[in-house]
Amino acid sequence: MIRYVPHTEIDKAKWDLCIDQSVNGIIFAYSWYLDIVSEEWGALIAGEYEVVMPLPLRKKWGINYIYTPFFLNQLGVFSMQPITAALVDEFLANIPATFRYIDLSLHHSNSTTRSDFKIEQRTIQEIDLNKNYEQIQKEYSENLKRNLKKAEKNGLQITPNIQPEPVVDIFRIAQGESLEVFKKRDYTHLLRLMQTLIQKGMGEAIGVYSAKNELLAAACFMKSHKRIIYLKGAANEKGKAVGAMHFLMDNYIRENASKYLIFDFGGSSVESLARFNNSFGSKETVYLHIKRNNLPKFVRWLKD
Repeated sequence: MIRYVPHTEIDKAKWDLCIDQSVNGIIFAYSWYLDIVSEEWGALIAGEYEVVMPLPLRKKWGINYIYTPFFLNQLGVFSMQPITAALVDEFLANIPATFRYIDLSLHHSNSTTRSDFKIEQRTIQEIDLNKNYEQIQKEYSENLKRNLKKAEKNGLQITPNIQPEPVVDIFRIAQGESLEVFKKRDYTHLLRLMQTLIQKGMGEAIGVYSAKNELLAAACFMKSHKRIIYLKGAANEKGKAVGAMHFLMDNYIRENASKYLIFDFGGSSVESLARFNNSFGSKETVYLHIKRNNLPKFVRWLKD
């Protein structure tokens, strides 16, 4: 039986054990990750946490709705057994009717046959790191190779294990402000998330410095379930001019080549970012984004 469980009644130890052992486990679904990015999330749970589905929640004008928070791009159904479309359909059917607006990204292992949702295909860009660096590098674009030569010529240096604050700061200045979607609380969540990832040994912040010891680019990566996921990062104007972000990504790929890992760029709907990811020879994996709006017309303040 599938039951809805509010945030305060979720057994976090059982929950995280399920995510640990799921055939499709991913770092986004851990209870502590959800606690940071969506403080009031609830869940659908089957049995003794053998199958679970997190539901990030928000409230506006007294109406609870389900959404996909920032810094999280795949949720859906997680199970210790193989996942079928029928199982996903059953979970979607059990979302309480009180949640009249749903805007949620599903894990790439999830599929559905339901027709009561608008379904959009989205992509993440990935590299299989289970080959040597030379093999991976053969797939690099010519533009990427030029940027790496530029970085080498300018004497850029990688500094591992930097503090997360510079990563948040450079992202906020270089990208976040131009996107105009992040609020102060979102940067607070991002910093707390990076700090928690590092404390748990599941994340690492990397910096790129000039020959004059100026920070040019920084990024945070997450590690879980044999997958490295790029969380956030950016280069400043000086860094962009010398290929600092290309240099950072290439170095991290080089360091993790020949391991049984997937390098996940995180995907992007921004064309320039997707093009950057694809320049590394990444392959695209499709996941589904579902949306349903059953709000009354006079309160349809959320876009279809």
